[in-house]
Amino acid sequence: KSKNDNTRTASAKCHHGLVPSHRRQSHEEFLNTSHNVENCKRFLQRFVYEFDSAEFDSAAGNFLQAYHATKEKYGEVWNDPGKMKFVVSYLITCGTSKVLEGHTKIASKYASLASYFEQYMEVDFLNTRPYPNWPKIRELYISSSAAE
Repeated sequence: KSKNDNTRTASAKCHHGLVPSHRRQSHEEFLNTSHNVENCKRFLQRFVYEFDSAEFDSAAGNFLQAYHATKEKYGEVWNDPGKMKFVVSYLITCGTSKVLEGHTKIASKYASLASYFEQYMEVDFLNTRPYPNWPKIRELYISSSAAE
């Protein structure tokens, strides 16, 4: 590599897993300019609020309550594979940032949320599994309770 290649790499902002969108924009551009992304962020805020407000003793119960509370209002996100991929990518990015900051509890929560949404896509869009792997999601969720 030339000196310029190293300088360019060192000065580039790392987005910790946020992948480019299917619209040939960087996710940063997509985040800053798109109504769709703002809707995805509102969806995530509402989903997490409902998840945290759930009165179940199980991760599955919390996820299902949040799902039912957001399914109708945010159907545009739930039914769009591109938006769901963005949601997963965004959660991975946020979680990675939290790990780097030393906040492992919240990073584990982001990981469990990302895993849930990834598996939702595998069940509903890709038909590669009949139902979510609740033990895996629970393991990530439990680690968020035990961390820090």
